[in-house]
Amino acid sequence: MLFDESFLQLLDRLEILLRVSRNTSLSGEKMSNESGVGMDFKDYRQYEVGDDYRYIDWNLYSRLGQLFLKEFAAERGVNIHFLIDKSNSMVYDNSSKYDVGRKIAGALGYIALSRFDQVETIFFGDNPAESSGKLQGKNKVKFFFDILENTPGGGKTDIKNIINYLIRREKKVGLVVIISDFLDDRGFFPSLKLLKSKGWQVLLLHINDKEDMFRSKGQFVLKDIETNKRRDMVVDEEALNYYKEAENIFFNELSNYAKKYRLNYYNIDVDRSLEDIMLGILKNKVY
Repeated sequence: MLFDESFLQLLDRLEILLRVSRNTSLSGEKMSNESGVGMDFKDYRQYEVGDDYRYIDWNLYSRLGQLFLKEFAAERGVNIHFLIDKSNSMVYDNSSKYDVGRKIAGALGYIALSRFDQVETIFFGDNPAESSGKLQGKNKVKFFFDILENTPGGGKTDIKNIINYLIRREKKVGLVVIISDFLDDRGFFPSLKLLKSKGWQVLLLHINDKEDMFRSKGQFVLKDIETNKRRDMVVDEEALNYYKEAENIFFNELSNYAKKYRLNYYNIDVDRSLEDIMLGILKNKVY
């Protein structure tokens, strides 16, 4: 079970942290003491000299003999889309990448729904994309968790396609959180740039598992778990060094691209505790 008692306890701790500290870069406080037409009623307070008399509740005055002013809440919620990679490279064998990615989305989504942001989760692998629909309000948390819990993994990674799908569909910009191992060709880089140019804020959460990497020499049969192609390979010292160099290039390429185009990027090791991961995301002000 993804969202067990320990996960809910973590959410409680995060909620306390966010009340004490304003580390998040997007949502912040949603409520305003402004008064005005078209805003939701928040509460009453006693009238003070200088207040706008138009918002005095005269019905309340007739009953209580005191002047009370209506206060309103101006909603400033953010439009957030979680794009979650559910492809074979996230779910192979006993890999925890997909579970970790969904738990992160669950925690961030909980924060967003609590602050009345509009939240949608879109899973991508094979077409068509699977969506939770657009959710708003803390009463949608259970439904949001159920969608995360019960969507199975599988398919081939296509980050470019899912980004272009979102751009075509959405007219109102907001925040896009892409949760993936990014084991895809770099053809999606221009789509990230396009997102940014259209005014979207972008957060890339790069899920990594050390089990994906070569660490020893020997003879292997390599299998691409998304295409099922196989290849015999002998890994000697030279090949291992070449692989480690290519691995560094792979990880640095995405983070450098993100830095160049001012996209928020955070590298996540699945061996870390979820609490450490969440504190890292929040303290680094990437969400």
